[in-house]
This record gives sequence, structure tokens and C-alpha cells, in this order.
Amino acid sequence: MVLETAEKSLPWNHRVSLLLLLTLLEWRLGTLMLAGTHALTSVFPYLHAFPQLPLRSREAILQRWSQSSIFDLRKGFRAIKALIAYNLFSRAKDLNAPELWEAMSYSGSDPPLPKQGEQGRGTSQEEQQILGATVALKQRRSLAELRDALVEKGLDVRLRGQTGRNADLEVRCDAVVVGSGAGGGVTACILASAGLKVIVLEKGDYVTAADMTWTEAEACGNMYERSGLMVTHTGGLAVLAGSTLGGGTRINWTASLRTPPHVLQEWAEDFGLPAFASAEYAAAMDAVCSRLGVRAGAKHHNLAGEALASGLSKLGLDSIEMPRNCARDDCGWCGLGCARQAKQDTATTWLVDAAAKGAVILTGAFAQSIRTQPASPSAHGQQCTAQGVVVQYSADAVQHKLHIRASCVVAAAGALHTPALLLRSKITCKGNVGKNLRLHPATCVVGIMPSQANGRQLDMYSGPLMSVYSREAAKWGFGNYGPLLSTPSGHPGLVAAVTPWIDGSSWKFRLAAKFTSTAPLLVYVRDKDCGRVKIDGNGMPQLHYWPSRHDRQSMLEGMELAARVLQAAGAHSIYLWQESQHCMWTADPDSCPGDPDFDDFIANMHRTGIRENSTTLASAHQMGSCAMGPDPGTSVTDPSGECWDVGGLYITDGSVLPTSTGVNPMITIESTAYMLATGIAKRLQPGDQASGPMQLKYDQS
Repeated sequence: MVLETAEKSLPWNHRVSLLLLLTLLEWRLGTLMLAGTHALTSVFPYLHAFPQLPLRSREAILQRWSQSSIFDLRKGFRAIKALIAYNLFSRAKDLNAPELWEAMSYSGSDPPLPKQGEQGRGTSQEEQQILGATVALKQRRSLAELRDALVEKGLDVRLRGQTGRNADLEVRCDAVVVGSGAGGGVTACILASAGLKVIVLEKGDYVTAADMTWTEAEACGNMYERSGLMVTHTGGLAVLAGSTLGGGTRINWTASLRTPPHVLQEWAEDFGLPAFASAEYAAAMDAVCSRLGVRAGAKHHNLAGEALASGLSKLGLDSIEMPRNCARDDCGWCGLGCARQAKQDTATTWLVDAAAKGAVILTGAFAQSIRTQPASPSAHGQQCTAQGVVVQYSADAVQHKLHIRASCVVAAAGALHTPALLLRSKITCKGNVGKNLRLHPATCVVGIMPSQANGRQLDMYSGPLMSVYSREAAKWGFGNYGPLLSTPSGHPGLVAAVTPWIDGSSWKFRLAAKFTSTAPLLVYVRDKDCGRVKIDGNGMPQLHYWPSRHDRQSMLEGMELAARVLQAAGAHSIYLWQESQHCMWTADPDSCPGDPDFDDFIANMHRTGIRENSTTLASAHQMGSCAMGPDPGTSVTDPSGECWDVGGLYITDGSVLPTSTGVNPMITIESTAYMLATGIAKRLQPGDQASGPMQLKYDQS
């Protein structure tokens, strides 16, 4: 099971490294090489392979790896721990090990999951609208069946090549949008509302509310990139990204923060993008927040939210109610999809609107490349124009191509897959495609809290996920690149994968015995510096990223604040996501109000620092890898979102943002897409001779 997960989820270089490590451990000499004297015992034949060693020796080997100065050993430890822990605790029911969840007092999905007939179960009108507009490629077993389904949606479909194994299909439309998340969903709605025939391509599937089980492993497998186990090239940072209709909005944690004024000013003045300081962008944010039903003020917090609000209040520090795009406060399963349909993601808002205006959605449709053709150089110096997108399609065990031919191509596959799509298409924009990747690197500081707060029984995983945040350490107005504090989602698989492992007994104590009273505070940094997206040998995105010294220092400042907040809130103990002997502090009631052990804990935290594959870091926000700007030498698109190198190719997702936002970027991405798509629609509307050089037309050849 662990190897199956690795095969499905890990990049090829990580799979090769893991397989080599496990193979060496099967042999005595390999174990000696990796474990040193811990491979020796007093029992003949004295030198043993890892599986034959006693438990204490195996534990000692893992302890050595977890804090080794050898990078690959730390990487191997982290991979083994995460894969085993995630599979074991996220699949407890499937493995007939319900005692694991019972020990954690974790309810699983059953109690909160709405029943058939209750709100959110069954097929809603919004889902009917989406289903009526969707063609699921995986369900079409033959080319003829797919052709008939596309024709039924009113599309112009033509057969290319000879019938049989060499046959392909061509579909013609006005605009094709690659991606259905925050950028793609809004763009599809705006273009379809302008009267254009729009096709939306989504490589994932449409998971309806009735199909959601709220089981962690299943939800991650169905709706997350690489089943929720995507990592950077070196394995040092985990990446959570959506891979389903609705993209990241379908599985995010509902935080709906507007773009901060200082960020808009920075983009307008320092990056030559005055539109971000305009009334047009402000109106776009208003329209987005209205459509999503954004509201602030939850009726109550969960345990982590209660600890954050309480601790900040006691310290006299900044605490703000989180605006959210969700109509309920009693559910902590947002990261596994909203089975109650209370969260206003793009699959329940913008894509519904697009479908009502005639847009067609293709799921299971992986965009392989962008079709271009040479053209006379434009005012931009563009040497070619976009003609459409090529989609790989398998029918009857034969690979076919689905050619989507369009006057306008919009790449909105997110900051990971949009640069990969361009690079597969040999579009580099002077080497700028993939550069400038921002990830809001994040970690957690975890408190073990009293079981009750304000007379109410609280736990870490139910209640609103992100109901309060603090910008106390964010440096807004003082450099503007610092950390925000909020609260994450917490279910057994993810929590087990990231909980520090010093030894088996302490890990079980932190994970199981104290699970429901655990309050993790999320520290995420507005990264000043950046990484890069490349593609591997299969053309898939490969992330090269590790936070700079400046950003690691920002994270440590946020971690210290989070620890002090938890102490003020009454935490019995606090631990960090660091594989270190000094990662935990336990309160001494006799030393109040001061505690020298706590001061030592903070000092050790700074001394240990943020070490790759020793400190657990994660990202749920990806931005900037195809940045827009006024200069083709430093950006991928112009201020209208059109690619500098390819006419008719636009980008309208988080990859165009010139920097990270410093706040959860959903509202920023949707507002940017709203503004850019409105401009695209004006240029493409039929019969508008003043709309610009690009006119809507089919190439009849």
C-alpha cells in the first residue's frame, strides 16, 4: 500500500531514491552502510538487515536519520515516515484498524456527513447545471461515443485522419480555457456571458456532493494533486493543490481575504501594473466577494481558533475575524470537499454561471500542448498566434488526440501546471516561464490545550477551519514581507504525516492521546524571494523551491509569536514541526508567570532554525510563475494578460501575480481573472470593430 501510494504520488526521482533506500535495507551490507553500528547486535550472525533488527535498533536508526547531517538520509526518513503514517491513519477503516481512530477520539466521516435528502445531499440545481454541461472523457469508451457526446453539447466536431487507430477529433469554439479553479472558473463565466462559445478543460474529475465521503484518503485521492502528497524537487516542502473540477477552491479552507492595499500599491508602482490600483480592480473584488457570499464573523471557533483568539487577546495583540465564503460554521471538513454545498467554490458559482451561458466542460482532459502557427510580427513582437489546445484521449486502449481549435486560448491551470503547459509547448518567453514561483511557505506550532474552553467541549477538527487570523507579525507597512497567523485543517492522515517523530512512544502520545485537544497554529510567510517551475522527463511540473534566509527568518519570527500566543492561551505543552530533541516544551506550573524552560525552548527554536527535510514546511498557495508586467524581458504576459511571445494566448490564474499576496490568494486570483477576462471579452466580442486587433472567427480550412 505504501509503495502504491509512492508510485502514484511521488515524482520519479523521489520514487527512485526511495526504492534504492528500501532495497539497500533488505541487505546486511546495505543496512551497515546506512545505519553504521546500529546494524550490529550480539546475536549471530551479528550483522543484520534492517527487517531482522530488534525494535530499539530500528528506532535508533530512524532517530539518527531524522537529525543526520547527510541530506539524503533526512530526506529518506521524512519520506518513509510520511508515507507510512499518512496511509495508516487516513485509511484506518479500510485497514480494519478502527482502534486507531478510537484512540484519537476521531469520529471519521460518519457523524457529520449529511444524509440523503438533507441539505447538501442529492443533486442540487447547481450540480444539475454542471452535469448537463459536462462531458467526462473517462466515461467515453470509444472515439465515436466521445464525438456523439460533444455534438450533443452543440459543438462543431470533425474527424481528423483515417478511421481506426490513427483517427483524432477536432472541436471548434471561440475560446478554450485550460483549468477550472479560481482563475479558469471566473474566466469561463465572463467569456461565456459575453456570448462566446467556451470550452473548459479540467484534467481532474467532477466530484459531486453525493460522491463525497469525507474520508481523508479518498478525498485526497480524488481531488488533490498527486493525492495530496506532492513535494518539491528535494522533498523539503509539501504542496497542497487541487486537481478536480473547481481546482483549489473546491478543497481550500474558505479564507476569503481581499488583496491588501499595500500589495496593490506595490504592484501598481513598483511593477508597472497601475490597473491593480484602479477602480476597475476594486469593482472586480466587489463582484467576486458578492458572488461568493463572503462574510466575516463565525458564531464560534474550533479549538485552534479559540486558542489563537484567546492568546492574542491576553497578549493585547492584533486579532481579526476571517472573511469566509461559507454559509456554515459547524463543519471542519472543508479540505475534503463540501458535501453540504455550503462553500461557494467555483464549481457552485462561476462554472454554474458559465454552463448556464452555454459553456461546455470536459473533465479528465489533460492539456498536452498549445497549438500555434507562425504569423507576421505584431506590435508586441509576437512571432506566432495560438490556434488551440491538444488533449490526450485514450479510447479502446488506443491513444488519440482531441484538438480544441479556438481563436483564443486561456491558460488558467494554476501556478504549477500553467508554466508546465507552456514549457511543453516550447513557449519560454525569454526564460521567464516558470520563474518567480511563490508558495507562501508555512509551518505549524502546536499546542496541547485543556479539553474545554469557555464551558464548551472543543476539538481540533470540527468547527470552522479558518475563523480568525492575525497580521501582528506580517510587517504590513514595514517591509510588507512577514508571516500571518491563522489555523489549519487537521485530520489524522495529514497530522500523522507531519507530527515530529523523536521516538515511537512520544509520537503516539502527541498524535493519539492528545489528538482532539491539539491546537495547531498556522504560520505562513509572504515570501520575498522565489523558486522556479521546470518540467520533468514526462512534461510534468517539477518545483525547485526552498525559502531564502530572509523568508526563513520571517518564519521563525512567526513561530515565536505563535508559541507565545499558545502559552498565553493556557497550552499545557507546545511542540514544533521540527525533527529535534528540543522541539517540545511542557509547562511548569510552579514557574509562573515566568518560565526559563520556555525561554530555552524559544532560544533552541531559533538555534535549530528552518532546516530542509528536518523542519516540516508546506504550501497551499501557489503564485507568480508566469508573472505579468510591462517589460517582455522580465515577464511572461503584458498587463492585459496576453503572452508576450504568442498572440491570442492569455493567462488568467495565480501564475500572473507579480509577487505573493501575503494573504490567502483566492479572492486576488478571482478578481485578477475577472479584470483580465473582461478585457479579453471586449477584444473578442463578434462584430465589435473597435475592440482590438483580434476578432472572433473560425478558420474554415
